[in-house]
Amino acid sequence: MDVIPCYRSENTITTVVEEIKSEMAAKRSGDSYEIVLVNDCSPDNVWKVIQGLAQKEKNIYINDSPQYVIKEIKGSITNKPQL
Repeated sequence: MDVIPCYRSENTITTVVEEIKSEMAAKRSGDSYEIVLVNDCSPDNVWKVIQGLAQKEKNIYINDSPQYVIKEIKGSITNKPQL
């Protein structure tokens, strides 16, 4: 699982996610993986961008509350937030 804090990254987060997906496909062909994108109180529109990414990809999870993810990362995040 990759956890990515998103702050002032509305113009770059899509590229970052695509790079992670490419790396995972090359290294773990056929294996499942999760990407957790956390809006780190960003003042830009990164929340809307990551919402769009989560709608397109079933293995991308998003959260708008960094404290929640920090507490839950010790276990497994199993429920994808409803948009």
